[in-house]
Amino acid sequence: MSEKGSMSSVNERGIVAKPSEVAGFIEHVMHCNLQAVAEGRPQERLVPCIWGSAGISKTATVKQLEKVGLELKGERVYPKVIHIALAQIEEAGDITGLPVTDVDSKGRAVTRYAAPDWWPTLEMTEGGKRPVILLFDDFNRADPRILKAIMQLLQDYRSNVHELPDNCHIMLTGNPPSGDDGTEYMVNEIDKAILTRMVHITMKFDKVDWARWAQNSGIDNRVINFALTYPEQVNGEGSKRTNPRSLAQFSALIKGMSVDVGNEAQVSRLGMCARACLDDAVATSFEKFVVGDMQKLVEPEEILGDWDKAEKKLEALKKRAGGKDGESKVRTDLIGIIADRMYIYLMQDNLKLTEKNHKAFVSFIKRTDLLPSDLMYTLLRRIRRDAKTPQQNAMVKDLVSFGGKDIADLIMSIT
Repeated sequence: MSEKGSMSSVNERGIVAKPSEVAGFIEHVMHCNLQAVAEGRPQERLVPCIWGSAGISKTATVKQLEKVGLELKGERVYPKVIHIALAQIEEAGDITGLPVTDVDSKGRAVTRYAAPDWWPTLEMTEGGKRPVILLFDDFNRADPRILKAIMQLLQDYRSNVHELPDNCHIMLTGNPPSGDDGTEYMVNEIDKAILTRMVHITMKFDKVDWARWAQNSGIDNRVINFALTYPEQVNGEGSKRTNPRSLAQFSALIKGMSVDVGNEAQVSRLGMCARACLDDAVATSFEKFVVGDMQKLVEPEEILGDWDKAEKKLEALKKRAGGKDGESKVRTDLIGIIADRMYIYLMQDNLKLTEKNHKAFVSFIKRTDLLPSDLMYTLLRRIRRDAKTPQQNAMVKDLVSFGGKDIADLIMSIT
């Protein structure tokens, strides 16, 4: 897998980035577009294209902006996303608008073009206050006639006589001809005339970014924990049926399903559901995970809701290190997953915490024998760095209030 900030391979376009970085790139492009509009150059708005393998949440990254929002002109705004699956469109008129007859001011019969019913309007932008994102999904799977139909939109932000509102932004997603693992995609070759009408970025799977989306989307906690523990098995590379999209399908299949590790029938049913969505090897790993290490994990809700009980479970993560002193060491692999889950849980949209929750969190991060100092510092740094919504910023302030001087000084020192 390419590292953050690395240049792309022959099958990738633009810098290789994780989903949160792609979202930041989108925000930057929209800033540039608003500046172009303010300077009287609305036809020069940029069009970002997000490339990447199937099922890694390219479309979801754009769609979730409706819920998580972005910063534009110093304000947090929540854009409306209009999703157009170009591969499903068969007639160019569904893009450019179909011709209709009319009568002009001199009584002559004329032909005009009616805008498609999905066409963004000024009303959608609430008078220009709310951004609208026109998302052309899987654009390089579209028929060549459809690709020609969108060229004027990509070039001038208009089609025939219809112009897009000033606060409308076009974005595209696409699969590369082949992935890093050799996966071949049934896509059309895109020529230079179209490619140079866009700015490009390539998305790669990131376990924490995906888990944040999954937490907000109600994905089963067992699936989230598995993805955090074995990201290399679920990133979509080197497998035929396993990727983040199939993980979400698997979650829907087992949501609410109780699995007693001592009940062979329940474990068997879990395996059946896993193999309906995932590769056999991944399904086997998931079964072993559920009946093994997952039983040792402590969920964030447990830590924040009943610290005394959670503390006992965390103590069980210690194991004898051996040697004459017989010291105990914490399972850093599992406590790392618990720290990731805590970060993801606290970064939920509209999360509200009580004084009891905050005090429990402070008790957790002060147990450096359970949560090593490097993991504790990383957890606090990520929380402060990524707090964006009013609720998240209020949570950070409350952590300072309830944490005592030592925790307050530590949080406030983090940049």
